[in-house]
Amino acid sequence: MEKMNINPAVKAALLSGLLFPGAGQLFLKRYYRGAAIIAFSLTSILFLIFYMVIVGQKVLSSSPLKGTAFNLKAFFFLMFDIIKSLNFTYILLIFLVIFLVWIISIIDAYHFGKKEFLNNHP
Repeated sequence: MEKMNINPAVKAALLSGLLFPGAGQLFLKRYYRGAAIIAFSLTSILFLIFYMVIVGQKVLSSSPLKGTAFNLKAFFFLMFDIIKSLNFTYILLIFLVIFLVWIISIIDAYHFGKKEFLNNHP
């Protein structure tokens, strides 16, 4: 059975697309570029998590559930209050940035992988 060789451009693009943005750049030994893309992606994700936690804390601090027994109905109403308090424009903007960085990472990994493949296989 013959082993199938995947061209480095495709492998790098798949790593960036399926694993995490910047993984393809690390595979191609473009460490600074890969680290920058990974750092930017993680920072965006952390901003999203931080925003949701802050909104949740604000709603919980004004919650009538303090000091009472757990009530499933009140818990669900509290979750709906948190969801209503979120600014979905802000959340969508962060998701858009993450998506664009992911797409750019895939294209960049494919571009440099193809360039490397052409340089090594004249």
